[in-house]
Amino acid sequence: MRIMPAEESLDLLAKRVTDSGQTFSVFDLAKVLLQSRDRFRVTFDSPEKALYRCREDQSVWLTRDEAQRHIWRSDWLGKYYEEVKVEGEAPKGSFSAVARCGISNELLGPPNYHGYQEKLNALHRERFSNMSLDAYKAKVRTEHGEEVVEAWLESMKIVSKWKIAEPKAENAQGSEASEEIAAEEKDAALGGEAPMEEPKEEPKEEPKEEPKEVAEATPAGEGGEASEEAAPAESEASEEVVQEVAEAEAEAGEEAGAEEAAQEEASVAEAPLADAEGALFDDARAVERHFIENFFEQVFEETHRAWVMGDIRGNLLSPGLLTLLKNGVAEEKRYPSNLMPLVCRQLSGRHVAVFKWNKKLKVGPSRPHAVPQDTKLSERPQAVIDQLTKKSGITLKEFWEEVMPAEVTDEQKHEWFQDFQWLLAQGHIILLSDTTVHLAKSKEPVPAQKTAAKKNSPEKKKESDQPHAEGKEVPAEEEISSAEVAKSPEESSD
Repeated sequence: MRIMPAEESLDLLAKRVTDSGQTFSVFDLAKVLLQSRDRFRVTFDSPEKALYRCREDQSVWLTRDEAQRHIWRSDWLGKYYEEVKVEGEAPKGSFSAVARCGISNELLGPPNYHGYQEKLNALHRERFSNMSLDAYKAKVRTEHGEEVVEAWLESMKIVSKWKIAEPKAENAQGSEASEEIAAEEKDAALGGEAPMEEPKEEPKEEPKEEPKEVAEATPAGEGGEASEEAAPAESEASEEVVQEVAEAEAEAGEEAGAEEAAQEEASVAEAPLADAEGALFDDARAVERHFIENFFEQVFEETHRAWVMGDIRGNLLSPGLLTLLKNGVAEEKRYPSNLMPLVCRQLSGRHVAVFKWNKKLKVGPSRPHAVPQDTKLSERPQAVIDQLTKKSGITLKEFWEEVMPAEVTDEQKHEWFQDFQWLLAQGHIILLSDTTVHLAKSKEPVPAQKTAAKKNSPEKKKESDQPHAEGKEVPAEEEISSAEVAKSPEESSD
């Protein structure tokens, strides 16, 4: 199991650091993320055994049986099945006591009734499968009296059965709309072929009058020869049109045959489900069998990795996974060693600086950068640097009382604040989360005598004699690895 901070929470933290200019402890930020369960998500990895994840409510289960029993406690059961109340006859016999569920207060029936054990097991499987059957039986109590027996007999006159749920109105409208669109497309396709037959009427248009004028101007013999030449041309054109029409009808017949075959196949495939839609399922086991055969693969998916939000309801997780989640979160709250490297990596990707300050991991708007000695600043930034050089680590309120003149206008205060924010963004000063202001100092040079003594020490010579490829190089102080994050010491106050 791994705990990952939520993307929304990380975005808010990065925005807070950037807007305020403050520097926060990574340890404190990890604690803040764990304070509310909606600020992180949990990933379950199971490389050997597959998990079952529900697509409807994002629940995760360890076994197929747990996923199957979840359908009775889910909110989406009505999407697939509807409960039908059917009137029946009350059981006959002599009953003096009735068992009642101590949790749901539901009547189970007399212990000597033949359907008592079945009712008991069904209620445990549907609603209380998170506890063992023996523990559930210990919650059942027996009540005596005619009143409770009569109440149970009245309740048995109405029997609950189940049937496949009918599609909702929205789904029906969607199917009708899709059918209308398909019909329009079919008409459009046929309409696109219709203009192919229009050229039949083209020979009947007015251009036939021209040969009359020519016939009047020519002798009778020549007109007869022209008519004899035109007749074969007209017959050839009509044959071509007839051939095109025949080809179009053949193509339409093939398409109609393919559509009929597809409809027959679909009707054959949907026939068992259509027959089951009108049937009533007598008990929960029949419903479960039908669900497994028809809807299980559609609702549940098998996966080796599944993630859930930290605020997921307990009834949406397998009991084993729920226990693992509670223990893992409690351990991280005690010391978030696994969450801190993730916070550093994710905030770095959001352009937030991660660095060490007094041997502790911090995040801020910028890494500490001391002002170079040869750099000249304007009046207000220089006054801020001079004040912190004299007294670094004072509170923000004391700092402004000492550095800002007594008589300043609101516009001048705004200019002071702007210069202060600029120094924070450059890393020249550090404003911690406890509102103390510190001056970023340059690294103190190591004295030459100490450096020479270290070089001439026997331990140093042994290290220099070893191959350089053994990874003895000391990383730069700016680089922070996940191992350093996990081993970073934190104060007891954190």
